[in-house]
Amino acid sequence: MRSEFQSSCRLCGGHELTPAFTLDHENAWVFCGTMGGDNGCGLLQRATYGQDGGYGRSTELSWTEQCRLKDVVSGALEMMSSREGMALDIGCGAGHVLAAYPRWFLPVGTEAALERTGQADWGIGIKGHFLEAETQENLRAAAGDRGFDIISSVGYLETINDPRALFETVKTYLVEDGVFVVETSYSALALTRTLSSAFHIGANAIYGLATLQRLASETGFRIIRGSMSERAAGSLRVTLAHDHYRGHDYGPWLDSLARLWDEEAALSLGTGQAFHAYSSRLAQRHREIASFKDSLIRADEHAYVLGTCAPSFAVLSAADIGYDVISAHIGSDPQEGFPEIITLEQAKSAPADVLIAPSWRRRETLEQWYDQIMGGMRLVFLEPDFLVVDRSNYATELGRALAVTDGPGSVDTLRAALAAMRGPALRLVSHSA
Repeated sequence: MRSEFQSSCRLCGGHELTPAFTLDHENAWVFCGTMGGDNGCGLLQRATYGQDGGYGRSTELSWTEQCRLKDVVSGALEMMSSREGMALDIGCGAGHVLAAYPRWFLPVGTEAALERTGQADWGIGIKGHFLEAETQENLRAAAGDRGFDIISSVGYLETINDPRALFETVKTYLVEDGVFVVETSYSALALTRTLSSAFHIGANAIYGLATLQRLASETGFRIIRGSMSERAAGSLRVTLAHDHYRGHDYGPWLDSLARLWDEEAALSLGTGQAFHAYSSRLAQRHREIASFKDSLIRADEHAYVLGTCAPSFAVLSAADIGYDVISAHIGSDPQEGFPEIITLEQAKSAPADVLIAPSWRRRETLEQWYDQIMGGMRLVFLEPDFLVVDRSNYATELGRALAVTDGPGSVDTLRAALAAMRGPALRLVSHSA
């Protein structure tokens, strides 16, 4: 249980913590600063003190999620020569990032959920949270005197309470011309897309480009590249180098980063007004979901939920979707409090009336469940907008999913991302800009 209230900001140590919003009775968030966005760094963070690394990277990853993790490696390798090197992934989960490295790189990963420290299929695994003393001892032994050429942290930064300690420790391991790749839930997309999944039980803070820049500059790093990804329904990926190193500076990357800076600043998301707008849109969406839920109960229909991860549970909890309509979860990672877990094959052979799926798996869910949808099953996404897909609108929604995903059709600016959304988020951009 989370009962100890946060008395100071996790990033800057300031004491001006202002209530932002509450998703349910136990999930309250604050931001550092006043309602007008002054006297603080603006970090959006959980109101209570949470466990460090409380939510690890799931071992139950779809092919879309695995592809997005591999893209972290390809982007980092663009900045490296073909020399032999070492790579470290912090909070490595089942090693999907590390498995993507070429043979001339030695992959090392830290993960509390590993069974043991030692050789794994994808490299060397070190059991434990990154900042723990024993983990550091094992990591120093693995790194030796050389250090790491590439260090990555995907979905880990938002789960810890001391981001400064993370960055300062990473700096001691990174070689002179090495790069540190951080991918984390993006506050700009979480707020404008009205996501509740970003504020799951394992999340302790949600970062924007401005707060990441402050963290980087105060720990001896410099952001040299930035982009968005569709991981976790909306993430920010930044690449950092030592603040004195200029060998990775490249005009197009810096221009893209500057554009992202301008767009985030134009949205003015670090104020009480922005958080109030988020809460209002969320409440409106939940009213729509409640009406749909009531119709399921009246018709004695039931639903499956695709996945058992903490972000999925956060969406269900915030929308008050309970087990009066949910009969089973589809997956292999049981979570405490979940009812029956069934396999994908079992679910397809005996489909429910409704399948509730996470927004970050939209494209593949539409493709994989085509037969069931054509047979009468309805596919439901609870965020970023409430959407019911059936045979009548399947083609339209598949086209939309293909247009907004990682890869050739990916959006690369905040305005493009929001333009692909429906009304409420787009109107917010027009109003704020």
